Amino acid sequence: MLPRSSQVPSRLARELIVYAAAICCTAVIFAGDAFGQGRYSEIGQRVSRSVVKLETFDSEGQPKSLGSGFIVNSNGLIVTNYHVIRSAYQANATSANGDVYAVAGVVAHDAEKDFAIVKVTAFDLPAAELGNSNQVQILEEVIAIGHPLGLAYTSSTGVISAQRPQKGGFSMLQTTAPISRGNSGRPLVNLRGQVIGIVTEQMTQGQNLNFALPINYVRAALESNNRIRFTLREVAEAQAQKDADDTLKLFTIYEDKYKVYKALVPKSWRLANLEGWAANNDTYSIKAMTAPESAARADVNGYLSEGIRITVSMPQKGKVFTLATPAQLASDYSKTFVKNNPGFVQISESNSKVGQEPIKILEFLGQNPNVEEPEKTRIYMLAKPECRVIIEFVSPAAKFKDEDFLFLLFMKSFEFKGCPVW
Repeated sequence: MLPRSSQVPSRLARELIVYAAAICCTAVIFAGDAFGQGRYSEIGQRVSRSVVKLETFDSEGQPKSLGSGFIVNSNGLIVTNYHVIRSAYQANATSANGDVYAVAGVVAHDAEKDFAIVKVTAFDLPAAELGNSNQVQILEEVIAIGHPLGLAYTSSTGVISAQRPQKGGFSMLQTTAPISRGNSGRPLVNLRGQVIGIVTEQMTQGQNLNFALPINYVRAALESNNRIRFTLREVAEAQAQKDADDTLKLFTIYEDKYKVYKALVPKSWRLANLEGWAANNDTYSIKAMTAPESAARADVNGYLSEGIRITVSMPQKGKVFTLATPAQLASDYSKTFVKNNPGFVQISESNSKVGQEPIKILEFLGQNPNVEEPEKTRIYMLAKPECRVIIEFVSPAAKFKDEDFLFLLFMKSFEFKGCPVW
């Protein structure tokens, strides 16, 4: 028989042991949480002093965008994302204490890696400590501090999920630290309070799929030169020229033979033209259609399931249209469209301009029984007594967001030169 002191504890004793252990463990957990929260708070307060809000302006001095950045040198060097300043003609940096500094120029920038180093005229600024991004570990805890949607000094926490190789031969840090618009350029910080990355982008298709450029890519630029090399205007104008050159590689200028209009259309899309009198001979129409080869149905004079179609209509010589304003034409067009396409409903109506000409914009959503998926249609209408121009943008509803930039580029480049003359 075992000595009394060595016997199995009674039920009451066992319960007391379990209870005491639970209290002990709970105390340890709470102490750990308090320590972690205090550590985050201390790091956040320390790093926030070096974080700035960047507000950019266009060539006319109008506000353009908001972003974040962080001071890396007490004499006014600030790191941010290139896309924050790529089109800016002016920019201001607001520090944690509310001081506002005009950005004097750009020290270095890299469009592919998406970082820029700008300089303000100031001294004795609180600079962030830079870490070594080569030493980052998967599941390492991080803190991001910035100005999402202009909400100053918003902090979020997460971990490093992975390092993702990019086509340009560099890598990105994937993190779960949440980011939002206005966060671009904010620092990603480790628990030693060192910046290890620049928050750059997020994938909206998933949750907490956010990315930051490792800080070591910026270190090399900081070590090579600290003087201003470009003005913001020089960077913006060079970028605008590059954008124009890149666009022309993918698009071509289409001009109808009557020189009523011209616009950019995708080079890879097929083009078709048709013109002639309506069945009752009261209207002459000039049609052009461009659509991807994969479009389910794309007829210049029939059903359009995907693509762009432009129709210029004229009354007989010596006559004018009675529906001679965009508002009048839109009301009649909407009723006719819904009547002829019973599976569709109108979802929006708005006003805009092409040059100085007022236009009406209608949007419809629905499904044709002969097409496999729902479609979204956007109609732009220009109406004058002497002619009408109707532009149709159609895409499967699931693809409309992806193709919308093509449609918007078409309208941005669209130039109306005037009604045809008989």
